Amino acid sequence: MATNVGAQNWAEHSDLVEVSSALILACYTTALTLVAAPGANKFIQFISLTLAYDYGATAYTVGSMGSWRVRYNGVGTNLSESVSPTGFIDQSTDQVRITVGAAEDYTPSVNTGLDLVCTAADPTAGDGVIHAQVIYRVISTGL
Repeated sequence: MATNVGAQNWAEHSDLVEVSSALILACYTTALTLVAAPGANKFIQFISLTLAYDYGATAYTVGSMGSWRVRYNGVGTNLSESVSPTGFIDQSTDQVRITVGAAEDYTPSVNTGLDLVCTAADPTAGDGVIHAQVIYRVISTGL
């Protein structure tokens, strides 16, 4: 039987990250930082991400962009389900998409931030922006 040691070792957070058109156009080349590293002996547990696409004057050309995933900075493990840019940023109207934590388990990366990464190629053209709302926990490992 587990022993309850009393103190809570995590805190839930919600951050709003504004993603400019320039960042969207370079999303494969440069990962988009969602959350900074939490500090020594702590890791981030991703919960969900809401992406609100604010259409500008030109929809993006997504081509072979692949999908977006949340990952630890510099680590290839997918922490989220995928978000397809097709039917999202290639539209001439505002759009909203939500993704949650990946169905498979993973080993957390201590003191590592969260990034939104594009899996295949940068989009071309387009000028809308994305308002990204990320929900996550920072957990102290006690190690």
